[in-house]
Amino acid sequence: MKIAELSGYILPSESAVTQENLDKMIASRDQLISDW
Repeated sequence: MKIAELSGYILPSESAVTQENLDKMIASRDQLISDW
């Protein structure tokens, strides 16, 4: 799944996707993956 698709599921409104939120989301996603 691409980041854009993932953010689309979490935040349907693109205007709500700021770079800071995107960075946090990527970081939390990477943390979940590493915890597996």
